[in-house]
Amino acid sequence: MPKEKGNIYSLGIIMRTNLISITTTATIRPEILDQTYSSFKKNLFKDWPCRVLLHIDPIGDIVHHTAGDVEAVARRYFSDVTVHVSETPNFSNALRWLWAHVETELFFNLEDDWFLRHELDFSRMVSALQKHKKLALLFLAKGRSWGDKARFSQSKRKPLGKWNGDYYRVPRQRYGGTPSLIRKAFINGLAPYVTENKRHEYVAKQLFQQRNPCVTEWKYGGYTEPHVKSKLLVDIGDGWRKRHKIIKRRKGRKNWWWEPKNLLF
Repeated sequence: MPKEKGNIYSLGIIMRTNLISITTTATIRPEILDQTYSSFKKNLFKDWPCRVLLHIDPIGDIVHHTAGDVEAVARRYFSDVTVHVSETPNFSNALRWLWAHVETELFFNLEDDWFLRHELDFSRMVSALQKHKKLALLFLAKGRSWGDKARFSQSKRKPLGKWNGDYYRVPRQRYGGTPSLIRKAFINGLAPYVTENKRHEYVAKQLFQQRNPCVTEWKYGGYTEPHVKSKLLVDIGDGWRKRHKIIKRRKGRKNWWWEPKNLLF
């Protein structure tokens, strides 16, 4: 952690219980990250004290941009930014680096290609995790809400879960790439099982099937708010890959990789 100076350091100690880390896995797509950070800063984080941990994999539009351009975007929106640029792209390794450097009780996992369309009250999300000590995480629901129900996404009518006054309860583990506010203690139990060749969501699902306490002892929730009557989140990464003619592939249930059709890498 960078050493702050003078009164800033003292203020950080006082506000430490409220400080949130933002963990971002990014590729070299500064224009995409700019849209992501702009929408989340405006509609969610606002003036909340945040520390950004940014992991950059060396793939993407490396013809026109560098990792420095990606870092510049982060520093445009946040004052406290720590950056790591890997030599070889690997999503699981990126997550493990980020998890190892989280020093706050809660952190917000935000990949570089999400756009938040509606304003939400971040303090309500934080309060829910502080109140419910066995709640591992709250992920943002992609779809609309109505009454005491909500959808996982606009395209699927599958209900999100029952509203308990603070969040939508979901019956099983859900930890994927959707923007989520996460408890570090939960990740401490999950991290040892995540390897270079296995993505975290598949590891978590397998552990849940095995009834491993590191996932079964926790509760999981989704979050949106009543005023959200249309799609909450947009995955802007898909459009970028289509424009640049890049295919996203995977081998079994292990890691994803990008395969260019006609060459940015």
